[in-house]
Amino acid sequence: MNTMYKYALYTVVFFLTATGFSQVKKEYEKRISDADFPAEALSLISPFKKEFNRLKYYKEFDGDNQSFEAKFKYESSHYSAEFNNEGKLEDVELKLSKNKLPKALWEAIKLNLDSNYERWKLEKLQCQYNHINNPKETLEKALNKTQTKQENYELIVAIKQKGKLKKMEILFNARGEVLNRRDILRRSYDFLIF
Repeated sequence: MNTMYKYALYTVVFFLTATGFSQVKKEYEKRISDADFPAEALSLISPFKKEFNRLKYYKEFDGDNQSFEAKFKYESSHYSAEFNNEGKLEDVELKLSKNKLPKALWEAIKLNLDSNYERWKLEKLQCQYNHINNPKETLEKALNKTQTKQENYELIVAIKQKGKLKKMEILFNARGEVLNRRDILRRSYDFLIF
C-alpha cells in the first residue's frame, strides 16, 4: 500500500473518530464590504475609524450560527470586535502574548494544560472583553487594555494526547478556570509540529 494512501486513510479515520466524541468548531469567515456590515455595528466603530489601521469586515459562520466581525490594528495591537446579526456587540478580543498575562493566571492555565495533555503548544492567545452593559465602554476598555478580572482568555492550542494530534480552542476565565473546550476541525493544510 502506498505511504501517501495510508496517511490519507489514517487522517480520515482520525477525523471521523475525533469529531464523533466532542464539540467541534467548524468556523469560517468571508470578507465583506462595510455596506454589508450591520448599521448598528458600524455606528459603534465609526468614531474610532480614523485611529484604526487595516480595518476589515467579515461575516463569520459557525455551524448554524452567523455573526459579523471587524478586525483592525490599534496602537500596534490586533483586535477583533464580534457582533450578532442585528449588529449588537458580543465581545472584543485583543491578541496577546503569554508574557502580557498576570503571572498567576498563566501558571494556572499552564498547570491545567500540563495535567490534561501529554504535550501542547500555544498557537494563539486572546483576551476577550465580553459586552455587558455599554458597547462603547466595552470597546474603550479593550482599546485601553484595561483588565477588570471579568475578561476571559481564549487559547488556540495544538495538543498531543495518546499519540494523536489535534487543535483545540479553550476558554479560561480570569482565575484560570476552564469555561469551555472544543476541538477545531483542522484543514488539510494545517500541520502540527512537535
